[in-house]
Amino acid sequence: MLPGFKKLNRDGSPIKQVQPGVFEVEQSYSNNYDFFRSYEDFVPQHPPTIKVGDRVPHAKLRCLAADGVREVTTDEVFKGQKVVVFGEPGAFTPVGSSERLPRYLSDAHQLAAKGVKVACVSVNDPFVMGAWGKEHGTEGKVMMLADGNAEFTRAIGLKTERIRDGMGIRSEQYAMVVDDGVVRAVKVGGASGHGIDISDIE
Repeated sequence: MLPGFKKLNRDGSPIKQVQPGVFEVEQSYSNNYDFFRSYEDFVPQHPPTIKVGDRVPHAKLRCLAADGVREVTTDEVFKGQKVVVFGEPGAFTPVGSSERLPRYLSDAHQLAAKGVKVACVSVNDPFVMGAWGKEHGTEGKVMMLADGNAEFTRAIGLKTERIRDGMGIRSEQYAMVVDDGVVRAVKVGGASGHGIDISDIE
């Protein structure tokens, strides 16, 4: 049994703020809840899911370039640009590899003709994202952006937990249209039940 923290209830919770950004919690050895789930649930998170009209928050992402790993900021990606960005829980996932990435990739040239770039963000390291992109031939068509620490994903309020599945912190499936750093459209979620994903390219 691994040491962790007990489930903390919002009413009468034993978690309390000691100083800004520092929290005191009650330790236990419960095998029902692990540290990450309890901590993530009750330490204040970023604001709720990003909305139309919001400005994309500042965050650092990474991509694999010819000369190695390169760090890029959201300002570099979105400022002065029109970008369709879609998020995936992980690279090489069945749906992401067989459906979502190929569909965005197939329409990338049409969007490029209108001055719109396409970016894919996933909570993976840049080497994995680079390998995923290479497998699908995304170079020059879809920017493959690694959000390994989920910094961007948390900042837009779209993290999801896959801890119990052994996958850690991941991203919701989503799609956003961003114009010069401002969100003009956003869809969050996967299959709608009507044969098309809510956040698919269509």
